[in-house]
Amino acid sequence: MQGIHENAANPHSGSQATLSAGTATQVRRGDHSVQDIADLLVAGARRITIGSHDPAHGIESIAVRLSSGLHYFTILPTVAGMPFVGNWHVTIEVWNVNNIFITAKPLGAIEGHQVWIKNRSYETWAGWKQISGNTPRIALPLAAGFSAISGSDNLYHKTSNLVTVNFSLRRTTDITHSMHIATLPVGFRPVGLVYGFIGGNTGTVTPVLIFNIYPDGRIITAGMITVAGVRDIHGSISFTTTE
Repeated sequence: MQGIHENAANPHSGSQATLSAGTATQVRRGDHSVQDIADLLVAGARRITIGSHDPAHGIESIAVRLSSGLHYFTILPTVAGMPFVGNWHVTIEVWNVNNIFITAKPLGAIEGHQVWIKNRSYETWAGWKQISGNTPRIALPLAAGFSAISGSDNLYHKTSNLVTVNFSLRRTTDITHSMHIATLPVGFRPVGLVYGFIGGNTGTVTPVLIFNIYPDGRIITAGMITVAGVRDIHGSISFTTTE
């Protein structure tokens, strides 16, 4: 097993140590693989801070390599696969490689005492499901070609199971039917197709357009866009989700 940098003042200073049972450490270097982290837990290290820039350090990749039992982590924003970017307390309960249960709680008062869960059953991971609390306001992941209008609010958030989406966007070319605006992540998607209204702007007229949100999270322009020159759009919608 490779040594892990654990100098609290300077994790890149080069001091290394071999972990023993009950040791807590911090993993911050990209030169340690997911398997290295799993080895630490097998050796008895129960509390680990994971913050590597190595993209292999996704939460699912870590979980499937753990030994049976309960494992506790502090997850930093560089770890992939979390409901949204931030710092998290995570508990991973492993029965075996086909039965894994993850509970995650974001750090910080703004997140409203959230609890998220996901599980793996026979090689299939379920999506994250929020079971309590409110989310922060999160930047909308825009599709190519759309950009935020200066000073606008392009965010989504969830209160219990009510999702709200706001956007004010611009394109350098005309906005037409069936254009992909953005995609909402798992946990923020409608159960079925929902639609809302967009205020468009050509510079001289303000037509009303329609947009759809699909169960896979895609936000798409819809309806008959018969007015040429629409390049700015403004929309807001709230809907319920079971995620």
